[in-house]
Amino acid sequence: LRTVGKPRERCGEDYSRLLRLLRFAVQLGFSVEPKTATAARTLMPRLTAKRKDTFIVPREVLAEQLVKMFLANPVVAFDMLDRYGVFRVLLPEVEALRGCDHGKQYHHEGNVFRHTRLAMERLHSAAFRRTFPKTELSAFVIFGTLFHDIGKPWNRTIAVKNGKRHVHFYGHEGVGAALATKICERLKLTSYNGLVPRDDLAWLVRHHLIGIEQNVAVMRATTLAKYFSGERGAALLQVLWADRAASIGADGKPAMQPYRILRRRLNHLLTKRRGILEEPAPLASGHDVMRWCKLLAGPTIGVILARIREAQLTKRVTTKQQARVLAVSAAKELRRND
Repeated sequence: LRTVGKPRERCGEDYSRLLRLLRFAVQLGFSVEPKTATAARTLMPRLTAKRKDTFIVPREVLAEQLVKMFLANPVVAFDMLDRYGVFRVLLPEVEALRGCDHGKQYHHEGNVFRHTRLAMERLHSAAFRRTFPKTELSAFVIFGTLFHDIGKPWNRTIAVKNGKRHVHFYGHEGVGAALATKICERLKLTSYNGLVPRDDLAWLVRHHLIGIEQNVAVMRATTLAKYFSGERGAALLQVLWADRAASIGADGKPAMQPYRILRRRLNHLLTKRRGILEEPAPLASGHDVMRWCKLLAGPTIGVILARIREAQLTKRVTTKQQARVLAVSAAKELRRND
């Protein structure tokens, strides 16, 4: 790829051409002619230039180019943005990952920047397509993966136990969710066809450790269903998979066991339709419980419904009649406790 005429003059006429150049290179698999590449690197900081307090390049234009680029190929886009200094200019939160050391206890792949790049690579792998065969990779999942660990540089602590140094990032998911929200607003990422919804993106980052750091065996079925059913749950499962696939253990292999345990329990609890895990239809409504147990509307109804739902998801209750028996029993127990 090259400009017509002098590269610096052409890119200087319209700074949005800087990102468009990189997007074409990613989509078409082309290289960039050396003089054009040099001009692009030199002018890249102009993407944040303003005229009378207004960005010369509208943020909506940047959002379109970034989303299209990552949809074409997540890891090639990542490398292209890195090579041309775009992270430093537009995404300093991602650039900060470069200097954030993981420690080698759980992440032999290297620092957080390398881990994130590897996760983006995993999204574009045959292993991803085998694991999620009916799934078209979405911009939502790509940006969720890109941002899943951006809170780590702000939450890095070191502890020494038994003479060994341990690196921790307690609470990084909450910090990362807040940062993802700010990035979405700053770069207007949601503006391009709503493919990167701000609140859902923050939710994805905030919960990307659900079912991994907890003991899945003792988590409530309703909790797992809440996070992993439906399209948003499917996106969370994909980000979680990419994170695990990019977490390399001391044996040089991805630390996939927590994901496998989670996936087995989800497959047992939920039904699958078009590659998406879905909750079965409820066996009882609030009106059913009120009629069966002769109760008035109130918080007790919600407690009983939650018990029925948990029993249904774990296959202990499979019919409406069984749900009725459980409801009546639960109501008697709650009355005794009162």
